[in-house]
Amino acid sequence: MIFSNIKHDSFIEVWAGEGLPMISVLMPLYKQVHYIKSALYSILSQRGVVVEIIISDDASFDGTFDLAWESVQYWLTKNGSKHRVVMRSGSKRLWRDHLPLLVDNATCDIVCQAHGDDESHPDRARITVDLFKQFPRLSMLACEPTLVNELGELIGSERPLNPKIEVTRFSYKSIMEGHSCLIGFSQAWRVGVMRKFERLDRSFSAVAHDRILAFRASLVGDVMLINAQLIRRREHSLAASKLMFIEPGRFAWALACLTALNAMKTDLYQAKVMAVLTDALYLELISQIDSLIINNTYDLTRAYCLHAQTGTQITWVDEDTLLRLRSNQS
Repeated sequence: MIFSNIKHDSFIEVWAGEGLPMISVLMPLYKQVHYIKSALYSILSQRGVVVEIIISDDASFDGTFDLAWESVQYWLTKNGSKHRVVMRSGSKRLWRDHLPLLVDNATCDIVCQAHGDDESHPDRARITVDLFKQFPRLSMLACEPTLVNELGELIGSERPLNPKIEVTRFSYKSIMEGHSCLIGFSQAWRVGVMRKFERLDRSFSAVAHDRILAFRASLVGDVMLINAQLIRRREHSLAASKLMFIEPGRFAWALACLTALNAMKTDLYQAKVMAVLTDALYLELISQIDSLIINNTYDLTRAYCLHAQTGTQITWVDEDTLLRLRSNQS
């Protein structure tokens, strides 16, 4: 297949693979041309289980998709693959529903994220699938990262993979507050479980998806952490999380937190209707979320006022959200 056969916004199967995939790896890309090759190769070299790899570029203008396409073609020509590979290049969806779009096109009930600037351990998919089989109530699984810099050099420490994999269960509190390991790049979850709730779409900002998904998973099953470093997470200046944290007042982060917390209240009511929560636990969690909403509303207002006073541009927030905020301030 040639690159020109990929139509704008269309998902195209570029490699059929062998056998039935057990897990869908979702790769949402955006301006990661410097790192995409190693990220892709780490997924294409997964071992022990057949993987469905869904690669979707988010209207990058730095050549990310071109290099992704060339890298996949080079790998397949040289090595072949037992994995199924699907690719897409299309319109910008970053602050809307890029991740849900990939989930909608996944054929496996277990999915995980693998971003274009990180690298996955070659056994990540196999270990993930094995743990979902081992724990029937498991609805979401995260793993610890090894941190590297822009050049791929180690930051901090890296532990060898222990043959005996251990897991830790997350509490409701740590999930609501946003545990540092429960973020997009590390998450794997059961799609079927998540479909009990309203679809995450254009009404949610992208960075709020992480926390909403984790909370939903906790309401209907167990959320666990693999006590092993299965991802090499790259710290660099253009990373989305880095841009959100360095903004004056961390406006985008406060907005994402507030969006997630309000969604959690809706999900709590849905879980109560499904009778998966006791009345006492429902009231307890509502109270905790209300307290967090008050704190994040204060942070958001303070951050917005700081931007207004300094005349700085708020990045990583879509224009519709800005218009609503400005209307509320007037």
